[in-house]
Amino acid sequence: MFTSLQTAFAAGDPILHFTFNEASGTSLIREEVSGTQFSVVNLFNAPERIPAVQGSALRLDGYSTWAHSDYALSQVDKQITLEAWYATDAFPPATDANRNAIEGAAIISQMQSGAGFALEVGPYGNVSLDFYADGKKYVVVTARSLEKWVWNHIVATVDLEARQANIYVNGNLWQSMNLAAHSSLSLASAAPLYIGRHTSPATIEGFNITSLNGALDDLKVFNTVLGPAEVIASYTNFAPEPVAATLFEDFEGTNYGAWTTEGTAFGSQPAAGTLAGQQVVSGYRGNQLVNSFLGGDAPVGKLSSSTFTIQKPLIRFLVGGGNHPGRAEVRLLVNGNTVRTATGRDTEMLREETWDVSEFIGQTARLEIVDQVTGGWGHILADHITFTEEQALLPANLYIDPAVRHAGDYLRPQYHPMPNTAWANEAYGLTYYEGKYHLFFQKNPNGLWLHFMHWGHLSSPDLVHWQEEKTVLAPSEGFDNFGIWSGTTTKDPNGKPVIFYTGVDLAKAGIGLALPKDENLIEWEKHPANPVIPAGPAGYLDFRDPFVWKVGSTYYMIVGAGIANGGGGALPTYKSSDLVNWTRITDLYRSSNLEQSGFFWEMPLFYPLNDQGEYILAVTPLYNGKPANVIYWIGKWENETFTPYFTTPKLLDASNNNTLAPAIGTDAEGRITYIGIVPETRNVGDQLKAGWRQTFSIPRVIRLLQDSTIGHYPHPNLCRLRQNEVLLANRSIAKGSKNNLSEFGGNQLNLKFSVKADSAAKFSLQLLKNDAGTQYTAFHFDLEKNLVALDTRYAHAQEALREYTTADYVFEHKEEIQLEVFIDHSVVEIFIDNLLVLSTRSYPAQSSQGVDLLVTAGAVEILEARQWTMQNMRSSTGAEVCEPQDLPTQFRDLPKEVVTGFKRNDEVRNTIKLYPNPTKNRLTLELPAHLGAYEAAFYSSGGVLVKKKSCRLPDRRSALRECPAALTC
Repeated sequence: MFTSLQTAFAAGDPILHFTFNEASGTSLIREEVSGTQFSVVNLFNAPERIPAVQGSALRLDGYSTWAHSDYALSQVDKQITLEAWYATDAFPPATDANRNAIEGAAIISQMQSGAGFALEVGPYGNVSLDFYADGKKYVVVTARSLEKWVWNHIVATVDLEARQANIYVNGNLWQSMNLAAHSSLSLASAAPLYIGRHTSPATIEGFNITSLNGALDDLKVFNTVLGPAEVIASYTNFAPEPVAATLFEDFEGTNYGAWTTEGTAFGSQPAAGTLAGQQVVSGYRGNQLVNSFLGGDAPVGKLSSSTFTIQKPLIRFLVGGGNHPGRAEVRLLVNGNTVRTATGRDTEMLREETWDVSEFIGQTARLEIVDQVTGGWGHILADHITFTEEQALLPANLYIDPAVRHAGDYLRPQYHPMPNTAWANEAYGLTYYEGKYHLFFQKNPNGLWLHFMHWGHLSSPDLVHWQEEKTVLAPSEGFDNFGIWSGTTTKDPNGKPVIFYTGVDLAKAGIGLALPKDENLIEWEKHPANPVIPAGPAGYLDFRDPFVWKVGSTYYMIVGAGIANGGGGALPTYKSSDLVNWTRITDLYRSSNLEQSGFFWEMPLFYPLNDQGEYILAVTPLYNGKPANVIYWIGKWENETFTPYFTTPKLLDASNNNTLAPAIGTDAEGRITYIGIVPETRNVGDQLKAGWRQTFSIPRVIRLLQDSTIGHYPHPNLCRLRQNEVLLANRSIAKGSKNNLSEFGGNQLNLKFSVKADSAAKFSLQLLKNDAGTQYTAFHFDLEKNLVALDTRYAHAQEALREYTTADYVFEHKEEIQLEVFIDHSVVEIFIDNLLVLSTRSYPAQSSQGVDLLVTAGAVEILEARQWTMQNMRSSTGAEVCEPQDLPTQFRDLPKEVVTGFKRNDEVRNTIKLYPNPTKNRLTLELPAHLGAYEAAFYSSGGVLVKKKSCRLPDRRSALRECPAALTC
């Protein structure tokens, strides 16, 4: 049923008004004029309210939260005004999952075929007003973008009597459009009225992505037009007076006035919009602009202003056209030297550019508009040059408290670094600077999926206590308009961090550079020369994920890639002296072994391990038919050549594919540390219901060992989170006994064990275990076979990956086994002897919090065990450092004559068939025909021997004749 408003209004009263002052969690908003209740959709059925300009605002999330009602506006004829306060931390995506263009997210929308209106925010912060008059559609779009993290006062007006449509932001006129003669506005009264989303949906994973992110306050609709004075008055009720700009040039005259022209590209007067043969030009102010497309892209020329004295700190103007830095651009010259430049982004839509020229106040300057390009996109557009000052805007606190948004989610990690909500993925650029650590990461602030990527930012004083900062990089018009993808940080010649990232448009990827605007690395700006590498070399699959390091005064960059037509992984390599101009050199490394190292390499890192030129090269390969993992080589870097000590790569994390995309750096004490992603393994539906995806590993320290491998141990600062210690010692564990660690338990723990076991021992550490013993995550230790295993086959209370993964690890029964475990709700990491690390995700029932150690063979004694509960990553910091002592110098090796099953023989391992596995009854093992003599043992999941079979014959030929090639248990 539609609600129709028939009330008579006083002049200037709104006909629709939402204050959003309901209590947080309320799933209704009240329309104040009619009293109509609009339903609010929200993933958690608890839409949040946050402090705002006036009372409260409705917190939006970009994918699941909006309000709607079947509500028909009336008494709107020739005039309408839409007014709202809006703040955001991220703009909506430009496309759907199939890269088709979509509508912007709407503040308010009521549209149907040939009728209606929508006030939208676009993917790069431009405000647009769509409306119909007598069935004709108009679209008014601002060239300027909204500021993030502030309250923006947005007013859009349509006046058919004055034939004018305007958009004001923060008291200033941002865009206007002249209209044709019309009799009335065309309303879509039969369509639902949406608040916080567009009428036209576009979905990913079932969620609508034409929904706004941010917060919305005090939304009004009038059937009259607010004039400029009324707009300013409404704005200044709550905000400082808007800053008046001084117009330098609007190009509305019959000629260029005091500007001098050279060449033929600009003609003798400004252009009246689009020129012959040109795509439609938009975004300029008034009726005219500078347009060097006169006669097409071939002509060249230059416009030069008269000189002027810089008196205000900002110069603002509109620019568009081709992206040709240095050849087609707007330039500012001070005392004859070029100090600022801006170019188009291969689009005919002008955008606003702002130059901070405060350092040049009082100096003589002039502007030049240059076109020296004769090929494609060989023209420049410019308009509306003003001198102004920074306007003081109202800050908006858009902090998302995970304890509120994700209240009651017992599977959400608490002390592992992770953002407050939504999608997170690959970690980038672990950086220590000015007493603080910074971890950047792949972020989608608008949803729970891989789309329209941004760079998120976590900071920490100690690698343990983390807080999320503002998003540092977002897509913008140009080479990164589809997403800001993976990359890294390095430090410039002055020791200041810079970012290198992958910018993606709808056709290709390039490499961009970004610079910090403050010492806390909160605000960043993209380099004007972007992309510093426009595209990858020919003959390679894709091109992304730069990593940069420095040797002497030279910077080097590798970029993840693969060689086309099955050529394997490769790393195109570049060098630079200034971080902007890059020259390609010989690829650092490549491998054609698709089985070992995949067909494409993501997230490469190349990091020095000492001052002797020894480096670790690690990549995250993509394979055909199996999950990604992280592999590494150790070798020497000399004369711009990497020589690995071994060609068969090693696994960084022994659990194979449970830690990906490590970000590496050096801490304040010189420890080489990395943090990777520990990806979700539960079904997508449960991830979406949770409202967040992925977490990062704890910080891990790596060392180069004497056997040219990497040893791992947990970062020593992690003990700052410990509390409530429980200690036990000298406990012998009887074979087959259970509940051996009844003092221990929880799902937010740090555990340490010192274990003594004989050479025949087999034991299991069970975590997150239920009382019945049917649900647990286990790590198995086999001293006879020299194996460790990760077992999540019985770990989960919901659909998730169930795996049994083994890793070689040579034990010495005469020595203590040191185990350290970190349990954080749905993530588990274990370190063995401060050498080997395994990690996994686990999704148990909330009551599954037991810890146990079971022995199935041999003698096992717990010499000492300690348990601490861990505080969350937002707790107050401490100063403790728990540096491990007597670190092993290398992994142990088996004596050459000892053979332990098939694990040392990849050819045999790859031809063994075991099915079905796991099983509750029948298990079949098929062996290769050439195997000959063998011994096979079948164990239960708890490590109990079920059956053992051997075939030992002195003569290999008789073994081939008589040993059966299949066994059944």
